[in-house]
Amino acid sequence: MKQVVGLPLILVAACGLTGQTQKGRETDLRAENLEQEAAFRRKAISDPNEIEPFVLAYAGTDAARRALVARQADLQDAEGCPATLAFLKRVEDGATNDQGTALRIEAAVRRAELLLRECRDDSGAVEAARAATTLAVKTQWLDDANWILGRACEQAGKLDEALAAYDKIVRSRSDAFPFGSNDSLFLDDAWLAKGLLLEKLGRYGEARDALEALLDARDTHLKPKVEQALARMKDK
Repeated sequence: MKQVVGLPLILVAACGLTGQTQKGRETDLRAENLEQEAAFRRKAISDPNEIEPFVLAYAGTDAARRALVARQADLQDAEGCPATLAFLKRVEDGATNDQGTALRIEAAVRRAELLLRECRDDSGAVEAARAATTLAVKTQWLDDANWILGRACEQAGKLDEALAAYDKIVRSRSDAFPFGSNDSLFLDDAWLAKGLLLEKLGRYGEARDALEALLDARDTHLKPKVEQALARMKDK
C-alpha cells in the first residue's frame, strides 16, 4: 500500500519541481533579455551609429520607439532630408517581425510626412503615403496616413484621390482608435478639407452639405472657417 500511494506522490512532487524550474528559467531569461537590452541601449546612447541596430533589434519596445523619434530629429538637424529618409526607410524595411509591426508602420508614416512637410516632395509623399495606408489598415496610424495622403495628393493636383483620402477619415470616425476613442485627431480638419476641396472642384452643393454636416455633428474649433466658407458659397 505504501508503494501504491507513494508513487503518485513522488510523481506530483516531481511535476511541481519541474514546473518551478521552468518558471525559474523563464524568469532568468527575461532578466537576461532586459540586461542585454539595457546594455545595447547604453551603447546606442554613447554611439549614434548603434541606434539603428538597437531600434531594429528591439523594435517591439517603447525604448526602440523613443530611439527612432530621437534619431529622426537628430538626423534632420545634422544631415537633412536624404539621410533621414534613408534611415526611416531602413527601419520600415527592417522591422518585419511581429514585434516590429507597429514601429514599421510608424516609420512609414513618418517618412511620408517628412517628404510632404520638410522635403517638399509632393509626388514622393503621395507614393510613401499610399504605402503607409496599406501598412496601417486597422491600426491607429491609418488616419495619420490618410491625412498625409490627402494633403500630398491635393498639393500634387490629384484632387479626386485627395478627396477620397479625406472622406475615409470622415466615414471611419468610429474606428479611428481601437482603444476607446471614437474620434480621430484629424476628423475636423479632414471634414473641413473635404468641404473646401469640393468647393475648389465646383461641387458647391456637396461642399455645403459636407460643411453643414460638420457643424451639425460637432462643436468644432474650426467653426469660424466653416462659416466663412459657407458664406462664400451662399449664392453659388
